[in-house]
Amino acid sequence: MQKPILIVGQGLAGTWLSFFFRKANIDFRIIDNNHFQSSSAVAAGLINPIVPKRLTKTWMFDELFPDFISSTYCELETRLGNQYFYPNRKIHKLFFHADDITAWENGRNARLQNVLADVKKSSLNTSLEPHLGYAAINYSAWVNTPNLISDYRIKLTADDLLLSEKFDHTAVEISDNLVLYKGAAYERIIFCEGVQNSLNPWFASLPMLPAKGEELTLHAPGLNLTATVTAGLHIIPLGNDLYSVGSTFRWDDLRPIPTEAAKEEILTKFSKIYKGAFQIVNHIAGIRPAARDRRPFVGFHPAHKRIGILNGLGTKGLILAPLMSHYLTQNILHGTEIPKECSIQRFYK
Repeated sequence: MQKPILIVGQGLAGTWLSFFFRKANIDFRIIDNNHFQSSSAVAAGLINPIVPKRLTKTWMFDELFPDFISSTYCELETRLGNQYFYPNRKIHKLFFHADDITAWENGRNARLQNVLADVKKSSLNTSLEPHLGYAAINYSAWVNTPNLISDYRIKLTADDLLLSEKFDHTAVEISDNLVLYKGAAYERIIFCEGVQNSLNPWFASLPMLPAKGEELTLHAPGLNLTATVTAGLHIIPLGNDLYSVGSTFRWDDLRPIPTEAAKEEILTKFSKIYKGAFQIVNHIAGIRPAARDRRPFVGFHPAHKRIGILNGLGTKGLILAPLMSHYLTQNILHGTEIPKECSIQRFYK
């Protein structure tokens, strides 16, 4: 009988990898200690099919949209019996300057006609500061990421598939035929550790560029938004007059704690969009596990074929985690080659 595969970490990467393992009837266990630094636990949950600053399609767009992302999230929702994926909550870009409208329309006409909607030269919401117009981003959506991760963890526990403990790298023994962890035998070990990869003795040399992000939850009864808006920051309606507002990027401070500087940065931007009363309900911080070349780390160690990794998803984890999990699962099942751009073999030439 084949031994199970051990997945280390149950953030977005570990959750989606185990989901695809289940679809493929691959036996597995997950070990995770619900680490407070997890970027998945504090993710804003936006699915954005474009690179906003450059107005270009996101990497792997054609593989992801329109079908793969929506159908995959719907499958997961069916398994868990709850909704986490909200395609009706599209991102709406607010325009405060005529040049931004021109850039949007040029981008739409040149390469993004099916993604960037027409500019509506009217106000999206009268509670917002006066703006010249707005436009929706097609295929964008919102995912209730904390609930998804939490509910999936409950499901794993109920199915006796979760080892709730901190992983000890020194307790791994590797042979040609299997991997032992604390005496238990596994077919492979796949690390989905996020920023904790810096402590991994097999993959710590991979060029990670972690980025800290901070987010505020605001109670703003007068805002009355039903759509996600973006204009230098995002404002995501959560219901009951609560909004997730952010986010920040820092590469020089990777402490997983909220800071006054980030709070002031977010509030300064927010005040340019909304002048009404609000209260700060929560302030969170997380570390995004990004790669220096902005491509994921997927595959198996060249010297230890039973040790693998799925990491480096960065700000696009919500769309890349399912697709990269699919690629890794097909590689295990059929030997299907992992795309070169995301295979870790690009670092072992």
